Amino acid sequence: MHMTGTRRLLAVVMASGTCVAAARPQVMVGTQLTLYPGDGEGAPAWIQQDRRLTLHAGKQTVWLGELAQRLDAGALMLRFAGDSGVHLASIAVPPAKRGVQALMAEALGKPIKVLGSGGEVLASGTLVQIQDGQLLVRQGNGTIRLVSGAVELPAGVGWPAPGARARVSLDAARAGAYTAQLAYPSAGLGWHAGYSLVLASGHQCRATLQARAVIVNQSGTDFRDASVTLLAGTIHQPGRLAPPFIMAAALPAPPAPGIPAQGDLAGYRRYALPQRLTLADGVTIQEPLYPGASLDCTRELVLGQRRSPAYPESKPYFLPGPEQGALGAPRIELSLRAPHNLPAGSIRVFQADADGAVHFIGGDTLPDLRRDDRARIVLGNTYELRALRTRTAWHLAGPVLTEGLRVRLSNRGPRAEHVILYVHPDRWRNWHLVEASLRPRQMDPDTLVWSIPVAAHGESTLDYTLRYDATPVTGPAGQNP
Repeated sequence: MHMTGTRRLLAVVMASGTCVAAARPQVMVGTQLTLYPGDGEGAPAWIQQDRRLTLHAGKQTVWLGELAQRLDAGALMLRFAGDSGVHLASIAVPPAKRGVQALMAEALGKPIKVLGSGGEVLASGTLVQIQDGQLLVRQGNGTIRLVSGAVELPAGVGWPAPGARARVSLDAARAGAYTAQLAYPSAGLGWHAGYSLVLASGHQCRATLQARAVIVNQSGTDFRDASVTLLAGTIHQPGRLAPPFIMAAALPAPPAPGIPAQGDLAGYRRYALPQRLTLADGVTIQEPLYPGASLDCTRELVLGQRRSPAYPESKPYFLPGPEQGALGAPRIELSLRAPHNLPAGSIRVFQADADGAVHFIGGDTLPDLRRDDRARIVLGNTYELRALRTRTAWHLAGPVLTEGLRVRLSNRGPRAEHVILYVHPDRWRNWHLVEASLRPRQMDPDTLVWSIPVAAHGESTLDYTLRYDATPVTGPAGQNP
């Protein structure tokens, strides 16, 4: 029968077969988290904590709880002050217990009752050990009994905090309270930048940019009242390496309330959050990186790739190919200058409709951007415009090819547009533009760029002719270039 102030378990959960000893008092004093770009699955976070331990003189075993379940156990380090007289013998991280197993582990060293199927008391005393589905109980008269059955736990035994535990063997010269520094890497903790860009209504491209740090904790434990530093940049991580011990330093004052202090750290960008955070396991939180910024932008409709493909290296590509092919719908691109250093992350763009409702209209990913770098955001493909390319001329005379092409743009939409067309003459490295119905706005050794106006509910056509010459040219060293 259930008794007030106790908790009954109807069965004993099988333990792993190893003996489990009672935990000694230990208190977590402070936590410092250094988080790296990723969603928690990539680079491991560095976790540093101060643990206050109450030790007796001589050799002993203590348990450190609330560790990340996804920690790198081979890199876990615990350090005492050099003059403390405490020497570390070994650290072991057993498999983390969950559910009823974890609850029973918390009951070690505490008084319990083991009941039979009829409610009779089979044993009453201190739980000493759990092994192979049985309980070792030291009774009030000093005898030890090995039993199994339903278990009543005292009210003080609760579900343990999430996370793994480490068993530490120590040798202390004298009894007392000591503070040790604990450090280890763990997967499941990371951050990325999240940006929102809200476009203003009207014909001019104006927008408001909001930048936030999105922090994800999937480490398997909670971190309470933690100092958090975010690093931005491409950071190489070794395989398994013990972290250095870094003492906490005073943080510079934040530039504005709630905004991280930004600075350089070994060539990376460092964002020190101005307030401590509590990160529960499984939580995703957002913290501001910068104040909102109003800025100018440019909207373009673009066909073709901005970057050129490689030229053929062995021989020219002089096969005609299809006479006609759809180039598809131009993509919608926004470009803007970064108002701050913007760490890599995702950006979502919004705009209000005629009724004032704000809608998501596309998104992209941003690389790491320095202040004043140009950012390009591809939102999607326009609905009303289409492009078709047709071959209008083909003349091959030995190593010389003359090819005429036509690009026809049709616009079914209610407003006039300009389409930016990128062309990369890629049949051979030696080419020139013979003629074009529109003057290109850019021409370099591997790219032609046109800006083609298209009227509302109208069409536009671009005709151009390219000539390729694969005649061998002997250089100074007697080799073809």
